[in-house]
Amino acid sequence: MADLNIIRQHILNNGIDYCHFTLAQYINRSIPEASELCLWLAVLVNLEIDQANVCLDIESVSEKSAAWGWREIPGLEQLQNDIADCPVIGRPGDVRPLIADNGKLYLHRYFHYETSISQHLLARTGQQPLLVESQIKNIDSVFAAEQGDPEVDMQKIAAIVCSLHPLVIISGGPGTGKTYTVSRVLAILIQQQPDIKIQLAAPTGKAAMRLSQSIVKLHQRLGLDDAIQQRIPQQALTLHRLLAIDRYHHRPRYHQANPLDCDLLVVDEASMIDQQMMAMLCNALAPDARLILLGDKDQLSSVEAGSVFADLCGGLQSTGFNQAQRYLLAQAWQYELKLNQSTHALADQLVVLDKSHRFDASSAIGKLASTINRGQSHQCLQIMDNQDNNIQWLPMEDRRLAVALKQQADNVYWQMMQAADIDQAFALFHRYQILSAVWSGPAGVHNINTIIEQHLKLKSGIDQNLQYYQGKPLMVTRNVYEYNLFNGDIGIIWPDQDGELKIWFASGHAEYRVLSLSQLPQHEIAYAMTVHKSQGSEFEHVLMVLPFEDVEVLTRELLYTAITRAAKSLEIWGQADIITRTVERKTQRVSGLMQRLQLTATRP
Repeated sequence: MADLNIIRQHILNNGIDYCHFTLAQYINRSIPEASELCLWLAVLVNLEIDQANVCLDIESVSEKSAAWGWREIPGLEQLQNDIADCPVIGRPGDVRPLIADNGKLYLHRYFHYETSISQHLLARTGQQPLLVESQIKNIDSVFAAEQGDPEVDMQKIAAIVCSLHPLVIISGGPGTGKTYTVSRVLAILIQQQPDIKIQLAAPTGKAAMRLSQSIVKLHQRLGLDDAIQQRIPQQALTLHRLLAIDRYHHRPRYHQANPLDCDLLVVDEASMIDQQMMAMLCNALAPDARLILLGDKDQLSSVEAGSVFADLCGGLQSTGFNQAQRYLLAQAWQYELKLNQSTHALADQLVVLDKSHRFDASSAIGKLASTINRGQSHQCLQIMDNQDNNIQWLPMEDRRLAVALKQQADNVYWQMMQAADIDQAFALFHRYQILSAVWSGPAGVHNINTIIEQHLKLKSGIDQNLQYYQGKPLMVTRNVYEYNLFNGDIGIIWPDQDGELKIWFASGHAEYRVLSLSQLPQHEIAYAMTVHKSQGSEFEHVLMVLPFEDVEVLTRELLYTAITRAAKSLEIWGQADIITRTVERKTQRVSGLMQRLQLTATRP
């Protein structure tokens, strides 16, 4: 039996969360013959999960062990032999705490998630593309051709692919029309299959609500007849509600033995889906059900382990199809599309929308977004340094931050407190948003909110200990279904007609859900929010405040997500060296999913 004291002492000495020792302890009890190395490998894999990685590259074991101060690891060849002999580690098909496969180590359940996702998605590929005359007419009727437009309509391409395949992945940046495209796709599929059962879903309550509102508005704009309109769902669900995941045991009601009753599932903001949720979602779909995933491959990945949507996109930067699918589109619509030369198995089902209707590629924000995605830090600084565009860059210093934030509070939030009514207060709030990469530290959300709130209270003559006051913005931090409120929803404290302070949530144009302060759900102040919390939102003006020291969360995906929240103008506070490192640091989450979705991969 291994000496657990060695593992325990190492975990304590390095400030590692004690839950990792609990894992080692459990494995030691279950498999007494496990060595200290076996237990340490289990801890190391679990630490990777904490870093949002799905697994551990075996080649990196020595480097990562050294970083944690673990005793010397044998050379790679000997390590691989030790792993093969380790009673804790099995191969695919074995029931062991750890699984070794394709040069990676997994916790057993994460290996199961990954292989389950790949198996379910690959089962929806490989069919020969075929379009009948009625399908072509339906598509053409919804996508009326614009005379003289030489560009290929990528939204129409997406609709065509949705008609061809049971699995479609649509990736596009903000304003590229993902939801608009899907609204027309739904109309086409309903014409093709009038009795089709459709479900709409999203990872968060806020995203689900936005998807519902967008679909309803867009179909009204399209002028669809009542028969089609009535078959489109009016409400999107969170994935938790869709799958009926038990809040205590975290098990879904819907799974392979009890699949969802739907023929088509549309999931928005799919880049936010973690690996475990994606596995449950795939498992809950009937084998013949269609799945459409909408997201942005360049945005931040999920908070939890995995980068599923990016992996499904296979690293492809543009739309390209195999020869058979290219021939079909050329015959029916005279479209000449790029030949896909990758081995990505989902390439024929992937459409990248690359034309933004929020800001064009020649705008400053559009150019900045593109250069960030390409990792071109020098060009980013050049664009930001050009004072003639709608981007302002201030190389902020720590000692100047508080004064600068107070000026912003005077310009924006003081006006909000003095607004004539709640309509004006919300209008002012949605024009401007402060974003930060981190929660703690001088440039973190907590400190920014504290500085602004203390300044506003002092300027207004409000007691610093008073918790609620007119004009205070709050963000709900958990779903409260009985009030139809969701994690990320913004409310503003405002008096009712009797002068009593209430919390107001916008539910439509000049329509509000009003709760008493005693009904206020779990929340946090929202003068500033993290970039993660801002995903899916849009503001007229965004101020991005970068930390004064380099931290690992600063990646090009985070910066891209932050700046593309801005519809009109952008302000960035940060030192040039921090911006450079951020743009040059690409998120690298360790996973084997992309490898399993290759045509040449050995599929389990």
